[in-house]
Amino acid sequence: MTSQPRVTRIRLSWKQIDCRRCHEARVVGIPCPTCNARPDPREVDPNLQRRQRLARDALTILDRPPGTQTTSRPVLDQWSPEQGLGPLAEWLEQFLPALNAAIDDASAAPRLFERVATLVDLRDEVRASQWLRPHMPLWRTADTLIGRLTDVARHYLLACAAPTPLQAQTAEKAGQRALDAGADDSSDLAERIDRWERITASDHVGDIIAALAVETYGLAGTSDLLVLEEAGAQDFEQLLGSTSPSGMGFLLLFMSLQAEVILDQQRFASSPATPMHC
Repeated sequence: MTSQPRVTRIRLSWKQIDCRRCHEARVVGIPCPTCNARPDPREVDPNLQRRQRLARDALTILDRPPGTQTTSRPVLDQWSPEQGLGPLAEWLEQFLPALNAAIDDASAAPRLFERVATLVDLRDEVRASQWLRPHMPLWRTADTLIGRLTDVARHYLLACAAPTPLQAQTAEKAGQRALDAGADDSSDLAERIDRWERITASDHVGDIIAALAVETYGLAGTSDLLVLEEAGAQDFEQLLGSTSPSGMGFLLLFMSLQAEVILDQQRFASSPATPMHC
């Protein structure tokens, strides 16, 4: 998925009655916002109760311990970001429709539970796999995306269970922010996978080096060596606290961008002495 999802809302309603004291409308089971009269303990909202059970059961699946797969998905010995992008993007598109269907019709609840369980299975597969270079950027992006999708599920399920419209609105806004961030992460992962495929399209070392240079300049946004030298010199001074020798700024920036493309950017950034020894 490479575009921002449109703003999607879940369809919620609360049973209302007239307050016995001030006769203003209020939500069943909640103190009157006008006169603060307490509700009758016998008041119930059957639809809210059903939504709360639905959310409770789905959250139980979301928080299940690793290694307890419950879906019919085949278990992968080694998950890969390339294989996983499709299912993750599909999940991002299908979760809210499944939640809305389950809110409207209790018979649709199993489909929602299956969606949540699928996300948990994907999360378990990612964390159980070996994260190896040169795919570290893909792994980290995929893991971040799964974290975003977990937040999407949690916030919207909490909105589903909220006893008041205001609480539901707050949770739904948090879910929408996670949904937007997840769309960005999904786009980032797709871009990284495409970049990797372009770099490794040839088996010839010269072609790979040339493709890597093209991608690196693309990330930098320029092929002007003077601009790259100046930007890299600033990074050098921030990392080492000293003036960058001539040419070292360009070398540091180019190496950093290469690490972002195919290596381990976090490890590279945590080893500021590396460029001094190249």
